[in-house]
Amino acid sequence: MLKKNPRDLERILTILFYKMDLVYEGYIKSFTPSKTFLGKQISSEFCNQITSSPIDVDSDDKLKELL
Repeated sequence: MLKKNPRDLERILTILFYKMDLVYEGYIKSFTPSKTFLGKQISSEFCNQITSSPIDVDSDDKLKELL
């Protein structure tokens, strides 16, 4: 369950960003999690990291290593 392991939710978001080709610096201007229970499970570290540095994933193999 996602509520018991919020890191899985962050992994899912990383996969979605990769699939949407939002993997380069500056592509994500800001990220504000929803005010729902799941949104509150996302760490502030993840929110800061996702907007300030590129994910640096350009292949499925790199994504697999990241996760």
